[in-house]
Amino acid sequence: MLGKSPYNLPVMTDGPDSRAGLLAGRYALERPLGSGGMATVYLARDETLGRRVAVKVLRGGLSGWSGEEAAVRFRREGRTAARLSHANIVPVYDAGEAKMTRPEDPADGEVEVSYIVMEYVEGGDLADLLQRRGTLDVREAAAIGAAAADALAHAHGRGVIHRDVKPHNILLDPAGRPRLTDFGIARALEATQATKTGNFLGTALYSAPEQLRGRKVSGAADVYSLGITLYRAVTGKLPFEGGSVMEIARRHISETPPPPREVAPKLAFTEAGREISETILACLSKNPEDRPSAGELAERLFRLRESRKTASGERAAGAAAPATKLGQDVAPAAQTRRTSRPDRPLRRRRRAGAVAVLIVLAAAGLLGGLRALDTLGGEERAASDRPAGSEAPAQVPSSPESQVSQEPAPGPEEGGTGSGASSEEVASVAPESEGGSETGASGNEDSAVTRPVLQMYDAAVSGDYAASYATLTEGFRQRVAPTEAYWSGQYETLESLEFIEGPEATVTGDTATVYGVTRAVHTDRTERNTARWTLVIEDGEWKVDDLSILRQEIL
Repeated sequence: MLGKSPYNLPVMTDGPDSRAGLLAGRYALERPLGSGGMATVYLARDETLGRRVAVKVLRGGLSGWSGEEAAVRFRREGRTAARLSHANIVPVYDAGEAKMTRPEDPADGEVEVSYIVMEYVEGGDLADLLQRRGTLDVREAAAIGAAAADALAHAHGRGVIHRDVKPHNILLDPAGRPRLTDFGIARALEATQATKTGNFLGTALYSAPEQLRGRKVSGAADVYSLGITLYRAVTGKLPFEGGSVMEIARRHISETPPPPREVAPKLAFTEAGREISETILACLSKNPEDRPSAGELAERLFRLRESRKTASGERAAGAAAPATKLGQDVAPAAQTRRTSRPDRPLRRRRRAGAVAVLIVLAAAGLLGGLRALDTLGGEERAASDRPAGSEAPAQVPSSPESQVSQEPAPGPEEGGTGSGASSEEVASVAPESEGGSETGASGNEDSAVTRPVLQMYDAAVSGDYAASYATLTEGFRQRVAPTEAYWSGQYETLESLEFIEGPEATVTGDTATVYGVTRAVHTDRTERNTARWTLVIEDGEWKVDDLSILRQEIL
């Protein structure tokens, strides 16, 4: 028999032919629910406890890219997420490494995989609800937002940052209870590249300015993303949309969003509408310190949810009643909030002038790595490489920046980014200069900066790996390629490479950023890659100190 899943896909119920795969001798895999470039989600049955679960499996072949690091991070982030226990968070039950047979082709035999087991949530997600309804009334949006903020407060109090809060990752179970999903999992898939290079590979429409700048994030980034989500819920629009992903990223960084009450004038006619408009704007402050904490936001939204002053006419005639039942489902995060910053007036900081965001699409996917692609508009997502509404991670060939890095001192774990399909782009904005001015290089300076990037690939294509290796800084070698032999191994399949766009350079003091788009022909594939290179002056000449793949297409 067939049932309905939150992924808008049919789900096979128990039957003689439904259990085509087995994981860890315990999880009977019934069928794939969705698949991305780096992971597949299966509907499964826990034979030990007799319950349905969603199992996210890291795709085979990762050991051939970045080595065991990817699998270790994947399992570790699963265990990190398992520390969270909250009524509005989809729980993680198990994470590990084991043998499995694939339901797609049991004849392939057993393979060793890394996996994460989560609660299987039937129902839908907030993205589905917004697509059907257009907008939510203030009280309903406040209820969903309060639940999500309370879940984030719980996570932040335990050192876990989501990093990918958006409607697709807020599930609505059959009882209408909001459930936040995918804590930490996307981070595991992108961390080997993104968190080491300072990139944020995420959905531009929902990302905080500091994420788009590639800076270290805190729980304030989750608050910003939830603010964008609420903006969409009450206005039916996003504050910044249209144009390229890079243009949207620039606007997130430099422009003040229009107040929700101006986009949806009905909000201006009620006290609740005006209050949620101001609350959302506070969440969207450019400066993270100006945003409320997740606990503060939850308190305000809880109060707003209970307000009797919401206009009764805000819900369209015939529309369903609020989908949430938060009265008994959401427990206030009182303990978490007591330890957060003191309550303070909500405010937003206006920044004068636009911030230069030089995004000349660039690439060098030859040095494979891990990252997650996200759907820019959120319309298309891999038919649920997300056990509960999150989008499916995509795959990129491994790269030197997939190196193992020293774990940071105890602090917030960062998590969350999703993936996408046809319309996906990745946003990564050059960090703002802390000192000195940033200018576009020109003439001889531009040539001097881009030359090492060109030499790195020209030498690799010609087989002169020593010359290619010589273009790297000592620091890059230590972090990424400790030996020339290791470096040469990254290019064994490369036959040719040409720049389709760029390379173009931006220089800030003794640091330069180069962007470009390349077409790389390998023995087994052809790629169109977008990337960013960071160069510094070492021993009197420009050398490559970092490489970040921003986007990849297999042609």
